[in-house]
Amino acid sequence: MTTDIKSIERRTVRYWFEDGISELGVGGLCAWLALYFLGQSLAPEKSTIQFIVDKIGFLPWFFLGFWLFRRITRSLKQNLTYRRTGFVSYGRAEKKTRTRKALLAGTIAGMVSFGFAILWTHKPIGFDPLPVISGLIFTLVLILLAFRTGAWRLILAAAAIAASGTALSLWGWGEKVNLIAFYALTSIALFVSGGVTLALYLRRNPVQSGEEE
Repeated sequence: MTTDIKSIERRTVRYWFEDGISELGVGGLCAWLALYFLGQSLAPEKSTIQFIVDKIGFLPWFFLGFWLFRRITRSLKQNLTYRRTGFVSYGRAEKKTRTRKALLAGTIAGMVSFGFAILWTHKPIGFDPLPVISGLIFTLVLILLAFRTGAWRLILAAAAIAASGTALSLWGWGEKVNLIAFYALTSIALFVSGGVTLALYLRRNPVQSGEEE
């Protein structure tokens, strides 16, 4: 019985990534962050605008983007996915599961922070650790999702993101421009992965006759 429940849970998680819309949403958020770093780089030096953007602006911008693209993702799923292959309700995970996930996330965050500190204090001249660290975080998350959901296309996206992060750290154009380029390239990788997947999904799952597009 337990095996059946776990199998159903895995299929439920896999269903969320079947149409590629989640990747489009995360790609949109990455493009949103690229715009923030672009605005940061264009703000006049030592101006009030630069102070607001540097010291205050990131978290409100991030949470606004998170809220916006979460709504867009849900809207696309309601209009494109659920009418074709049905609606799946994602219940709240058990306390034991949530605790295990929190511990895993904390461990990963600690390892990343430690690695970042080592890279930052021992970085070679001209080496910017931010893109490669960001790329490794994205890569780890996408690989874990690929193994959990069976969406193996995520490994290709992870490889592209890791390669872009490494290249920018080694041969980039400075911290601010590197961040703009990294999030822009990450958004492109996720847009391509999600867009191709969504196109194939729509082709394989047409709306039933009698329903309007």
